[in-house]
Amino acid sequence: MDETAKSQAQLLQFVKKVSDQTHEGEPGEDGQPFDPASEDAIATLNQIILEARQLLGTAEKCDECGEVVPYVIGCPGGAEICQDCFDAGQH
Repeated sequence: MDETAKSQAQLLQFVKKVSDQTHEGEPGEDGQPFDPASEDAIATLNQIILEARQLLGTAEKCDECGEVVPYVIGCPGGAEICQDCFDAGQH
């Protein structure tokens, strides 16, 4: 296990980040059960998905802004843009 952890430092960091997340129903700092439907939980999950796709090499790059994003939207002209650029009316 130690050899694997040393050779896969990014993967180990990612797994640690995932394991630090609060499980549904687990008591939070306020003593109340964690609600995974909260906006903070959704934002955290989206960030974890992006990081996982970056580690796997499946994240994509927006043709408009150049940002690495979890997914792009294909446009009729052939451009592939992120949701933010799409929402801003870039294409």
